[in-house]
Amino acid sequence: MRFALTIIASVLAAFALASGRASGADCAAASGDNRVFYVTDRAALVSDQLFSGERGLSPARTSIVKYGSSAAPAGPKTIARCTSRATFLQALSKRFVAPKQRVLVYVHGYYTTFRRAVDDALTMQKTLRFAGPVIVYSWPAKVTSRLAYLNDENNATWSILDFRPLLDAILAAYPKAAVSFAAHSLGSRFAVVGIDDVRRTCAGCVGPAVFFAPDIDGDTFRAALAVAGRCQGRPPEKPTAAASVTLYVSNNDLALRQSQKIHGHQRAGQAGSEIVLCGGVDTIDVGYLNVSDKAGHSYQVDAPIVTDARAAFAGTAPTSPTRKLTRAKRPGGVYYELRR
Repeated sequence: MRFALTIIASVLAAFALASGRASGADCAAASGDNRVFYVTDRAALVSDQLFSGERGLSPARTSIVKYGSSAAPAGPKTIARCTSRATFLQALSKRFVAPKQRVLVYVHGYYTTFRRAVDDALTMQKTLRFAGPVIVYSWPAKVTSRLAYLNDENNATWSILDFRPLLDAILAAYPKAAVSFAAHSLGSRFAVVGIDDVRRTCAGCVGPAVFFAPDIDGDTFRAALAVAGRCQGRPPEKPTAAASVTLYVSNNDLALRQSQKIHGHQRAGQAGSEIVLCGGVDTIDVGYLNVSDKAGHSYQVDAPIVTDARAAFAGTAPTSPTRKLTRAKRPGGVYYELRR
């Protein structure tokens, strides 16, 4: 009998979590500036992981999107759930920094737990010093095996259908807000779509964007940014400010090498013969750094890289001595190397 009651309690707790009616402080009431917001369509868990790598689905197999905020480290004791999307949008307004409304949306890559995604976003918030709320969008990525890549890729495609209405809702609530993006690996596919969606709704509402090791076809990346007016011609020889898009690439990225084999085309995050070089994009090769990830892929919160990204968000030109970048050149134009 006791076992049956325990099972029933667990099921009810999972339902409450999935529907956004779990107990605990609401995200609008959560205090402290050292928090990030989250939006996820992962399935809810009654455990320290909070959300799984599976899709969050209703009995009718429609997606269930959850909202909330979290402090560090992400976990049951630091999370605050929003009771509705309206509450989430209201909570954002409390983190705007005058005089302009700015929002940063971070999208993680494959093989990433919900907690890792939130902790990475918290690290970015602290290091980037972004003047406004930071939102981590967490889609269902498995961490069972790196062989689950194709499943993750499929889930990313599925989840983009929830990502786009999120951006619509933010701009509907705050029509003059500037939306910036930071994306890693497969998450870059969300950001590319997001830049175009925001541009179509409000041409002046697209803020700076940073891509870390983007796992997206390089030609598709170029074309998508060109449509958005952010990849035109050759990079300037003597830029006076950071470009609207900063792209971190490496030729030592084993994950992207494997992705290239699967897809048949160089990825935008690689520094090979088809490196992305165009006006509107500052391309920075980090292949000379000893990054924390042995596969050379998950370097999005490594201190030298995310510190340089802070300078890019601040508008500091890549030629500025403060960024300590080495200028390099190929037939396609100028790019930079981060060696320190």
